[in-house]
Amino acid sequence: MNPIKKMVVCLAAVISTSGLARAGQILIIEIDESRSAAPGAPVTVYEAPIDEFQSVNAKFDIDPALGRAWIDVESVDSEFQTTRSTVNRRVNGLSYDPESKQVIYQAAGSQIVCGEATSLLGMTRVRATDNCPLVVSYENRTVDDGTRPSAQMFAKVTLTPKAAPDQVSER
Repeated sequence: MNPIKKMVVCLAAVISTSGLARAGQILIIEIDESRSAAPGAPVTVYEAPIDEFQSVNAKFDIDPALGRAWIDVESVDSEFQTTRSTVNRRVNGLSYDPESKQVIYQAAGSQIVCGEATSLLGMTRVRATDNCPLVVSYENRTVDDGTRPSAQMFAKVTLTPKAAPDQVSER
């Protein structure tokens, strides 16, 4: 049993034994990690409410020693003094190949090069390619908290891989 399923089962057990669970109110979602999105299918990486003083940026980041890649989502708040906070978002199928120094997104058996790592003075950064744009979008939504509906701005980061014939390799 994978760790996500164990966590969901444990959470359901704790809730039901504490008397908080009612019939029909627990929804258990299983995630099949063996299935991956089709090449070119957009992947939502981050979605959160923001206020009028906040903006969101996104970039690829890596750990060369572990061969891992993820997306850093930076929230910038400029209401009084500019503050920045960054969260790392893991994306299934996104990895780093230390030999080729490339960030690779693998979906449905295809590999798409999303970024190339460069090092300067001991600092490694990833230069994104045009094959996997990270699209930041903002949307006004109506949120109902149970008392009154109100308008709320949401930020969304989407990974949109493009299956270019010269950047895709079958494995």
